[in-house]
Amino acid sequence: QAYLKASILQVDDFFGGSVSVSGNSAIVGTQNYYGGNSTTVFVRNGVEWSLQQRIATEYTGNVVLSGDSLLTGSSTAYFYTRSGSSWNFQTSFAPPKFSLPDHWQNFFDYSGDKIVLGAVEKSYGKGAAYVYSSNGMDWTLDAEIRASNSDFETLFGENVGIDGATVVVGSTQEK
Repeated sequence: QAYLKASILQVDDFFGGSVSVSGNSAIVGTQNYYGGNSTTVFVRNGVEWSLQQRIATEYTGNVVLSGDSLLTGSSTAYFYTRSGSSWNFQTSFAPPKFSLPDHWQNFFDYSGDKIVLGAVEKSYGKGAAYVYSSNGMDWTLDAEIRASNSDFETLFGENVGIDGATVVVGSTQEK
């Protein structure tokens, strides 16, 4: 057990608003509505945890850690990989064909070489999910998933999960 805390906190910081752990690494999202948003990476050596890197981000609504890869962000998902003890930006993701009033925020997951993004307000609230895969260098859109029985404002895509080739998409307002 350990108590992880940011070295610098400001008024209205929401340190721990999102968290993820993988092996001996943990990431913690910090949201601050006045700026100063970040994703903080901690590593464990034995029983001690230490700060590895603080990554400045836009609003950090979600964080996902898997091995030496992390995904963080909100209206855009940012993908980083670790080399040694440094985290390096690789690419960013947003749903394709994005236009107002389409909206996605906080809804993404990562597994192996695949990422799924939820676009809860796609097509006036009908929602969608987008699956991307990597060949090691480039990311390509594999699928756009829509509910076959989606009405307006069903919030399809409000929560998403992926494990290998299996994708799960939540729709919290479906009747």
